[in-house]
Amino acid sequence: LDIKPLAEAFNRAGFALHMDDFGSGSSSLNDLNVLHFDVVKIDKSLIDHIGERRGDLLLNYTIALAKELGLYVLAEGVETEEQVLFLMEQSCDAIQGYYYSKPLPSEELEIKLLKQKEKEIEEAKKADSTEELQDAKPDEPQNAFNRITTFQKILRNAKIGLWYSEQKNG
Repeated sequence: LDIKPLAEAFNRAGFALHMDDFGSGSSSLNDLNVLHFDVVKIDKSLIDHIGERRGDLLLNYTIALAKELGLYVLAEGVETEEQVLFLMEQSCDAIQGYYYSKPLPSEELEIKLLKQKEKEIEEAKKADSTEELQDAKPDEPQNAFNRITTFQKILRNAKIGLWYSEQKNG
């Protein structure tokens, strides 16, 4: 079965194509060459070898190659802080796995994401308030411009990616 015409039709229609389980199964370098993928999802079987010389080299060059090809790189099956730190050093775009959370039903995920955003906004407010108190003169009232600037800082700080900011579940 030649999937190239089908993949091209999806691309023309605006769909992003993901190469899943890269490094295991039927994913290959030839597929990356022939088909237009937007995302490469590195399989857990490669992630499990982080900390070993050969495993580190293989992931280093795999991520570098994907980046050179303009692909978004997602690592699957990440379970340890060592793996997270290594992948961050390699400029991996997204990291998922049990290190952050077990798979969740969509309703639970939505609640978890909302709680995380609320926490980030509160932390940003506290940090911003501390900065304003340090920078403000005692007799200087906060005007509308300062309130808008504060609001913008909070929104900007709240956009921190969950892949790297979320704490390990324990």
